[in-house]
Amino acid sequence: MTVPEALDSLPRRLTGWAVDRYLAPISVSGISLALGLCAAVWFSAGTRSASVSGALALCGSYLALRAARGLAGLDAGSVAAGTPAAGAMTRPASAGASSLAELCGTASELAVYAGLAVGGYEAHSPGTWQLAVVAAAVLAVRRILVACSRPALRGDHPVVRALRVLLSCPPGGRIALIAVTAPVWGARVTLLALVEWGIVATCYALAGRGPYRVVPAGAQGPQPSAPVTGGPVPSATADPDGAPVPAGTVPAAPPPTVLSGITFTVPAGPREPEVKAVADPQALATLMACRDDGSLAVRLSQLVRGEFVPLPPAVAGLAATCALAWLGMRNLPGILLLTPLVVMLLAGFGATHPHYGRLDWVTPAVLLAGQLVYLATVGFSFRIPAPVTFGVCALTALRYVELATRATPPTWHPPDTRLGWEGRMLVAGLGPMFGIAIVGYLVLAAYLVALVCRGAAASYLAARNAPSQ
Repeated sequence: MTVPEALDSLPRRLTGWAVDRYLAPISVSGISLALGLCAAVWFSAGTRSASVSGALALCGSYLALRAARGLAGLDAGSVAAGTPAAGAMTRPASAGASSLAELCGTASELAVYAGLAVGGYEAHSPGTWQLAVVAAAVLAVRRILVACSRPALRGDHPVVRALRVLLSCPPGGRIALIAVTAPVWGARVTLLALVEWGIVATCYALAGRGPYRVVPAGAQGPQPSAPVTGGPVPSATADPDGAPVPAGTVPAAPPPTVLSGITFTVPAGPREPEVKAVADPQALATLMACRDDGSLAVRLSQLVRGEFVPLPPAVAGLAATCALAWLGMRNLPGILLLTPLVVMLLAGFGATHPHYGRLDWVTPAVLLAGQLVYLATVGFSFRIPAPVTFGVCALTALRYVELATRATPPTWHPPDTRLGWEGRMLVAGLGPMFGIAIVGYLVLAAYLVALVCRGAAASYLAARNAPSQ
């Protein structure tokens, strides 16, 4: 057995070991989180010996995470032959356990970033907290892009697989990078490498394809069994039920779709007469949920009946935020601190848009990027303690990971909170205006902790209540 084969077999063997001892995926996820927190504490010492211990604990955390993922979606092909105990193959997959494992894995990695930042500060390396914030932001944006798209490279050729692994920056690669570079070159080099690789992987994710695929008008694409918010627009040659429409006539506009008090209006006329868009309902539901719109954005969108395009305003808001971050926000007078929010609020008019555009699937990631840039810039500009600024950005990233991996039916639901991305940016901007920036960030951190804990509790209950055989 070669070294890569041995390393690849370790998670399967550990999964089989956990199955033999009747360990639940929730317990293994907790072990992974505990080992990740221990690794973060060791990395925070800033010494080479402590970094070696942290690297070993981080590798153990990753192996436990892989075992938890295997237990959450266990089937006949997920464990090495002969390892599971009798009857273990009949355990069904658990969406709640899988979501909890993803949340624990992301929390462990973000905690390690914080530990590296503290260790770099102890070693007198400049800018480690800023690098940790950028690494966390890149991780979250890439995660949302991947959740809302399909990969750009496909195929089973060894070269294609190796290139896909290199460009996608998988969790195992990031863990290996930290374990190798932190003890040898220190925290600053490790965080720089994570940021650079993450930027490359984000560009690769941008080259992916959205949840829609275009098929000829006469072809029969997959049709959802129930109306889904933001679904595809019917073609000119077929009505919503699939019946042909005589040439020269325009089908009547379908009635507005109402889900939990939010109305979605589909344009009356055909968008593209010769083609139609087909999408997976679950992918559309994930895309709409990852926007994380609050009540203000939803109400703004209802004013224009969901016909406002979502992507250009979001890009304009991100550009305005980056420009003010480059110029500096500390010298801005009063109300001008809310300029990025005012520009990004234009994206709120597209909260209930069907997102059928070719690049509309990028909108959630753009909104998240603008939000994180604003939070980081305000925090560092107004001398809010770096751990608090990193904590708010990391909790925001965890919130979006929980949204992307949440075990929900394939229908989009309205925001479960009245304080969406626009509300969090408003809280972050009002604090410096009234001279209480640190108070605003602490309140925002407590609110995000409550949201993340509620999502984790929901995944935990879903895993506990999953049927077992």
